[in-house]
This record gives sequence, C-alpha cells and structure tokens, in this order.
Amino acid sequence: MRRHRVHFANGRDADYRVLISAIPLPELVAILSEVPAEVRAATALLRANSVLSVGLAIDGPSVEGRHWVHFPEPEFVFFRISYPHNFTDPPSASGPRGICAEIAHSATRPLPKEGLIERVEADLRRAGAMLPEDRIIATGAYDIKYAYCIYDHNRRAAIRTIRDWLHSIDIVPSGRYGLWTYFWSHEAMLSGRKSAKLVRQMLAAGRCDAVAAGK
Repeated sequence: MRRHRVHFANGRDADYRVLISAIPLPELVAILSEVPAEVRAATALLRANSVLSVGLAIDGPSVEGRHWVHFPEPEFVFFRISYPHNFTDPPSASGPRGICAEIAHSATRPLPKEGLIERVEADLRRAGAMLPEDRIIATGAYDIKYAYCIYDHNRRAAIRTIRDWLHSIDIVPSGRYGLWTYFWSHEAMLSGRKSAKLVRQMLAAGRCDAVAAGK
C-alpha cells in the first residue's frame, strides 16, 4: 500500500490521509513519487502563459480615475497597466505614484533579453500614461510563472487523467492552478469550499479517517 507522507523543505515529515493541494499541477506532479507514465504525459500537455509584472514608482502628478487600462495593440510591450495608488480609498494624493505594467510571455514568445525597463518606459510615455516631466525613482519586477492557464484541445482530457490519479492517492487539487482553470477571486475561494465538501464525502465513504491540508 502506498504510504501517504509529505516531506517539507525544513526537514520535517508528516503523514496524511487526505491532502488538499493548491500547488500548480505541473509542480505538484513533479514532486510526487511513483507517478504513472500516462500522468506525466498528460502533465506535459498542460500549457500556461507567464506574466512579468514591472512596477515603477514615479515622481509626477497623480492620474485620477483609472485602475486598469488594457492595451491589445501589439506595438506595446505590455498588455495591461494598473495604478496601485488609486486602489486606496481615498486615492493617495501625495508622494510618488505607481504604475504596474504586465508583460505576457511564454516559450513561444520569450521576453526581450535586454532593455526591458527602458522599453516599458518608452511605451508608457508613448501611450500617454507617463508625462514628459515624469521621473522614475524606483523599479522592480516579479515574474509569475503560471499566470493564465491555456484552454487548448488537450486540456480537458489531460486534467481528467491527472485528477483521477490524484484522487486515487487521496490528493484533492484545489484553486486556480490546482484545478488548472480560470477563476475570479470569489471562485477561487469557492473552490476551497468544494474541496472541503469532497474531503468530507471521502471521509464518510470510509476511505480515510483524518485530513491534512496542504498549501
């Protein structure tokens, strides 16, 4: 019988009866042992876009009334920008303002190797999101590896194969990337509730007698 045991990075171990996991499916399968070949093959079919979020602190007048602005035009390096200082209530009226520029990338559309911050600044000025007198005083970037799960022809069958195997070893995937789907925030929270209901059903069916939750 397969032992249900989790090994943590700090060296600790813990046994589980049912494990709820919100780890992205490719990462979860990669750290599991004794994975069937068909499950690994299904996992290799999953695709996602990544997003590099470039944040800029700008010394300049605040832009009022804007939260997000989308840019479908291919000539801009980013597909969306947001104004974090406008998310407060009331919006921040003093101090530097912020702009977050989101850049989609993937294996078939890699990021530019050089001059990315300069390209972001140039496109922001060209789009009118930065004024000529605006001065950038700080920058930062964070790369989100799994940003948007891609709905292609392989997705549905691949997820079914992976999920059925995970359930057979008492692992319940949950959340946006555990289920490999597109969720709004409230849907992601509801998926946790649904996962808890599934665990209760598994317990009631006598498959196990304790629950351990995984992040």
